[in-house]
Amino acid sequence: MKKLTAIIIAAIMIFALVACTGNQGNAETGKATGGETESATVPATESAEPVESDEATETASDTGIDGVPNPIEEVGSAEDFEAIGITNLHTPDSAENVKYSIIDDKIAQIDFAYYGVEYCLRAAKTEDDISGLYGDTVSEKELSGGGTLTEIADGEKTYFKVEWKRNGVSFSLANVEGSSEDQLRDLFEEIRYK
Repeated sequence: MKKLTAIIIAAIMIFALVACTGNQGNAETGKATGGETESATVPATESAEPVESDEATETASDTGIDGVPNPIEEVGSAEDFEAIGITNLHTPDSAENVKYSIIDDKIAQIDFAYYGVEYCLRAAKTEDDISGLYGDTVSEKELSGGGTLTEIADGEKTYFKVEWKRNGVSFSLANVEGSSEDQLRDLFEEIRYK
């Protein structure tokens, strides 16, 4: 009887593991297609599941698992942003883990770590909100230098973003977790005219 019970429990655990793995794949799909996820940001470069043939590999890099075109294209450096008309978008000198990408052929994005905190810097020639952050506005403060610091509440999380415009380009600097209002303001001051 004990062996039968152990076999049944093992089978239940295997089914639970398969179900959890399936849900994780759905979460990855949201990331790859720029869909709204729990983190409230649009991450840069998550790819679809691995595939075998060359033709399938080409398709997987261009589309998500559900066949929706992947709007995020990894690029090699900030110089690649010139293709969409964005120049002078740079991180602080001591930034680490810097990744460059272009979203929907119009938004330049740099993800980077700065003193152990992850940030997302974006720029685009648009009037739309390009931050990729969603939630209720708690407060807004005008910063010297033309930026607006916004505190946003998304459920139990609170985070900050700074937005500014220069020469017809909209900029957004954001962090979802780990950055204080003062840290984000200081980082904005360091990079706004770099």
